[in-house]
Amino acid sequence: MNNEAFNKLLKSLPVKLATTEQIRALEERIDVRLSGEQLDFLLSYQGAYFQFCEPVRYEGYFETFLDLDQIENRYNFLKTEVEAEGGVYCYTDCLLPVVQTNFYSEFFCLSISPQLAKGVWAMDYEIDLADLPKSAWRARIVYVANSIDEFLTICANNVPIL
Repeated sequence: MNNEAFNKLLKSLPVKLATTEQIRALEERIDVRLSGEQLDFLLSYQGAYFQFCEPVRYEGYFETFLDLDQIENRYNFLKTEVEAEGGVYCYTDCLLPVVQTNFYSEFFCLSISPQLAKGVWAMDYEIDLADLPKSAWRARIVYVANSIDEFLTICANNVPIL
């Protein structure tokens, strides 16, 4: 994967990028199957550090993509602590977090299920639950981009002027 507009923001990539085998092992551990586009994205950009971007329609900003260990850690946190223990459905059967914003509860995620449209979604699990019945406790999700390439372009176009 190569998004020229986004590549201008890059400050660094991890010393050692993930391999296809490492990504396939992650898929196995968390029981998901990534598309070719998603695999290419992780091979190219997981763990990347870049000039921070602040997509204007969403809260928060970010300047890194999670590396494979962080993806697995955040996914398991959402699945076990927020969903299983906290009772808030975080769409872990549909979304895989790849970005965590400066707001601890907000992520940008890849769609990993046909239940949600293909592409990139914003997800925030910290919602006001006071007036909702427990059966309605769901993270707030917002569709961001039709593809990862479109998401990278959104990032490149939303860099604050410092």
